[in-house]
Amino acid sequence: MDLNASKISVSIIGGTDGLGKWFAKFLKESIKKNDNFNFEITVTGRNKEKGTAVSQELDLNYCSDNIKAVEKADIVIIAVPISHTLSVIEEVAPHVQKGSILMDMTSVKEKPSLKMMEFTKTGVSIIPTHPMFGPSVPSIAEQVVILTPVERCDNKHFEKVKEFLENAGAKVIVVTPQQHDEIISVIQGLTHFVHISLGSTLRELGVSIKDSRNFASPIYEMMINMVGRIVGQNANLYADIQMNNDRVTTVHDTFINECIKLRDTVHNKDKKAFIEDMELTSAYFGEETKKGLYYSNKAVNAIVNENMALKESIGKEITLKHIYTGKMYNGILNNIIDDKLILKDLNDKKEYELNIYEFNLL
Repeated sequence: MDLNASKISVSIIGGTDGLGKWFAKFLKESIKKNDNFNFEITVTGRNKEKGTAVSQELDLNYCSDNIKAVEKADIVIIAVPISHTLSVIEEVAPHVQKGSILMDMTSVKEKPSLKMMEFTKTGVSIIPTHPMFGPSVPSIAEQVVILTPVERCDNKHFEKVKEFLENAGAKVIVVTPQQHDEIISVIQGLTHFVHISLGSTLRELGVSIKDSRNFASPIYEMMINMVGRIVGQNANLYADIQMNNDRVTTVHDTFINECIKLRDTVHNKDKKAFIEDMELTSAYFGEETKKGLYYSNKAVNAIVNENMALKESIGKEITLKHIYTGKMYNGILNNIIDDKLILKDLNDKKEYELNIYEFNLL
């Protein structure tokens, strides 16, 4: 495959939803921004109605047959749920043509990498990939994309893929599949586990999340926001992330042991042990404690400043931009009630009730 060719055919298996659809849209937008790229994009999905709708929405091809979609593709991207990734690799990998690129986008890399090498013809470049973001982000700019090339990867293909992502603004990290799964067992495995546990703890305690915000310190407010962000997303995806990385169990056990140790220290009112343990952790973090304080203060101040700006704008003309869709609203801010902005649109003269957390004030 020539990545400098006039047209590059890309097939995204599972491209009618989630991150697969996001990347289909991203590639379409890349064509508009750069004359050097001319992707012919095909997405597949089990739901033909949804596939047809996505085809019309993004102006690309839809195919209900995975094998047919990959047979002549220059780049094949597998973007199905983790629990289906290995079986889909077995289905389509033998049909990827020599000289093409085969990628997957799952949150685990070792098992998919081995499966792709097992079922793919010699001459296919295998580039296991993990975008460290979800389909809600508006742009790839400043987002981390991890590439875990294996020995069966043409270096020219790899460098072209890496260059394309970096030129689009992504921060590209290159590691082995084994290194990826080790660090991701902490970055995702531990992070999700802790926040899901925090959410279920508040549920079991019967805490009113809405009422608790009235008493919240900035740290509690940030914690609640992060818990809400995670537990409000796709539970199947988060279950797969926890259950398909073999290293996660060790991380969980270490965390639980530390929780038990800290609980016992508090129960025993052993203040000396508490302080010693906290100071040891602070020393381990080193300069990261200062960075953590700086960035958390920055996040808190940004929220506070925007809320103050909104309150000061009541009765005035403002412009709001939806975080996800980019839709603009221009009007008079009549009131703020809880998390709702009451805006009278200057164009259609209608009054809108908008969620404050879905908009940025311009």
